[in-house]
Amino acid sequence: MRVLLIGNCQGAGGGPTHFQLLAKFLVAEGHRVFALGVGDTDQYLPQLEPPAEVLRIPQTATKLWSKVVKGGLLLQVRNKVLAFKPDLFIGIGYGNSYAYLAQLLGKNTFSFYQELITNPPYKDPLRMRLTEAFGAVAVQSPGMKPAFVANIPTDKPVGCLPCFSFSPAPGFRANAPSERGLLRLAYFGRLAANKGLPQFLRAFAQVQGQVEATFDIHGGGPESELIEQTIAKLQLGAAVKLCGPYPGGVDYARLLSSYHALVLPSIDAEGLPLVLLEAMSYGLPYLSTTIGAISDSARDNPDVLVVEPEQEQLAAGVVTLCTRLRAGKTDPARLQTYYQEHYSFEVMAQEWRTMLADPPGYFARQA
Repeated sequence: MRVLLIGNCQGAGGGPTHFQLLAKFLVAEGHRVFALGVGDTDQYLPQLEPPAEVLRIPQTATKLWSKVVKGGLLLQVRNKVLAFKPDLFIGIGYGNSYAYLAQLLGKNTFSFYQELITNPPYKDPLRMRLTEAFGAVAVQSPGMKPAFVANIPTDKPVGCLPCFSFSPAPGFRANAPSERGLLRLAYFGRLAANKGLPQFLRAFAQVQGQVEATFDIHGGGPESELIEQTIAKLQLGAAVKLCGPYPGGVDYARLLSSYHALVLPSIDAEGLPLVLLEAMSYGLPYLSTTIGAISDSARDNPDVLVVEPEQEQLAAGVVTLCTRLRAGKTDPARLQTYYQEHYSFEVMAQEWRTMLADPPGYFARQA
């Protein structure tokens, strides 16, 4: 099959990671692939061997000359896409260029785009345009579908396809805490408003007399200064540390699995976050919220805890999590098994193989 793929390659988040891994998976499965990455650097662009083709479209173009260059590149992309004659067009995320290409290809190519966050704005103009241009929509996890269908009215089929994540580095597993000593909790990710860290810090301060735990915050982003101010205001400096950027690869595996639990206190704009899959892959229990499809990962999973994204519920969640950890009620080996059975690369690959065998039929069956 000839597959045209477009996705965001700006940064190392869940969307760009899925875009990279999906492109490589399609090539490995024997499909002819033309991948278009939207971003301002080649750092996270899929690395594919010929005959697969990869092109990058700049994400930003503010100056006149850069707009001229981008316009010329888009014309080149248009001609290459028409010459490629894809059987299937997949958009990972969304953008105006996605809709343009879907309309350009028309009914000769089956197309769908994959929504990566839940609860989009009601009748969001871009998403409405996308659902009109594409033949189907895929959400990342079942928990995302009700909100999408309610907010983006469409007669197109809405199905579910998982997002790929990197397989865990072998030989790492989180350690259960000892009966004594501080519990080590951590956050990994972008320091952005939707992650809810200031609210969690208030919840954490609220239970300082009830738990013996530290909280390390790994990452950077626009909320860094606010988070630092919140730590100071709440006098949490002895228990909470801003650690800055964190490593990748084996060093990340070693660091992540060195903690007793992960915390992701999101309040908005999530699908099924990559960091939660990574935590499970190393047997690291976590506390998170009901935002997006996060609750899907807690179904029949006694080693994680999901609460409403409110301060009181987060405070109670910290106490419950720490109590479970102290009592030995979490099991890193059991959590790794859960990951293997539900979210491993092979589990996700098999679902994509099912779709690729008959894309229109796959979405029609889920409509």
